[in-house]
Amino acid sequence: MGSPAERAFLQQVFKAEYVYVPSFLDTCDGVQKNAPTLVSSNHNASVVTIRNTINEQFRDVIKLAKMKSRQVPVVIVCPDPFVAKQMYDSLCQTSYGEKNAQLLLEMDPLTHGRMDYGKIVDNATKAIERNNPNGGSIKSFQITVTDLFGGRGHDYRINDEDVDLAGGLLMIALSIPESEREFIQWMGRTARSDRRGQYAVILNSEDRPLKGNDDRYKAHGVGAFIPDDDDDASTVSYDGHRYNESVVSTLLSLADKETEKNLNSLKLKILQGQRLNELCDKFYKKHQSQDSGVWPSGWQQEKLRDFLETGSSDFDAIAKLAVEVNLTSSEFQWKVMSAYNAE
Repeated sequence: MGSPAERAFLQQVFKAEYVYVPSFLDTCDGVQKNAPTLVSSNHNASVVTIRNTINEQFRDVIKLAKMKSRQVPVVIVCPDPFVAKQMYDSLCQTSYGEKNAQLLLEMDPLTHGRMDYGKIVDNATKAIERNNPNGGSIKSFQITVTDLFGGRGHDYRINDEDVDLAGGLLMIALSIPESEREFIQWMGRTARSDRRGQYAVILNSEDRPLKGNDDRYKAHGVGAFIPDDDDDASTVSYDGHRYNESVVSTLLSLADKETEKNLNSLKLKILQGQRLNELCDKFYKKHQSQDSGVWPSGWQQEKLRDFLETGSSDFDAIAKLAVEVNLTSSEFQWKVMSAYNAE
C-alpha cells in the first residue's frame, strides 16, 4: 500500500505496521497470475516512449490505440479530466476513433452530472462487430479514454478468448503519478484474474517528474551510456525517444521524492497539532472548571486563550506556557515528559 514515502509517513506518524497479503491466484496450486507485458507502437521493441511535446505524445498514443483496438480493448489513463477530454476529442477527429472511442470520467464535462460509468466500463471490453465489404464481419474493440477515476477500482472484465490470445486488454499510461500506489492501480486494470494483459507508457518530457530531471531518466534510453559516479552526467546519450522499462522505476522514485517533501510538511503540521492537543489535555486535567460560566474562567484559562489565539506551536513556547500555568516545574521537565518532542 502506498509509495515508500507514504509508508514511512504512516509508520512514523500513526505507528502503522504492514503485512504482505498475496493475491488469491498466488495462493492456488498450479495457477499463476499473469503480469502485464510492456508494448509500444514500435514493432521491433517493447519500450517506454518519452516525447518532447504533448502533440507528439498524443500522436503516438492514438497510433498505438488504433492499432491495438483491432484486437483488444484499450484503456488510456490520462493525468486529469482536462487531458482526458483533449485526448478523446483528438481521437474523435479520426474516422476510426469517432466510432470506437468513449470517454470515462466521474463527472460529465457537458452536463456536470455523474457519468453512467457502470455502463461505460461494461462497454469498454465488448467487441464491436461491423460488416466486412468482402463478406463476413470485422471485430474491433472500444478505446476508453479516462483519468485517475477510471484508472482505479473498475473491473474491465475480459471474457473473449481472442483478446487473451492477442495479449489481453491494453492500458496506456500518459503520465507518472505522484504515488507508486496509483501506478499499481493502473496496472491492475489489465491482466485481471487469470487473464493476460499488456501496458504501454507514453510520456511528455514537459510533465512532472520528467521536467528538470533529464540527467536521471535519459540514462535509461535505448543505447544510452550510463555514467559512473566519476563521470559527467552531461555525457549521457540516448537513442531517440525510446527508453528501457527500467525508466519507470526511476521516474516513480523521482515522484516519490516530491511526495516525501509534501508529507514532511504535513508531518510537521500534525506534530504541531499534537503538541497543542497535549497542552490542552494536560491543562484541563490540572485546571478543571468549577462552574459553567463563560470561558475563560480564571487567569490560567486566560493565558491559554491568549496563547492559542497566537497560533503558536513552537515547542519552546509551549514548554514556557506549561510552566507559567503550573503544569510542570520547568521547561526541561515538560520537554522530557512530552510525547511529541521530536521533530
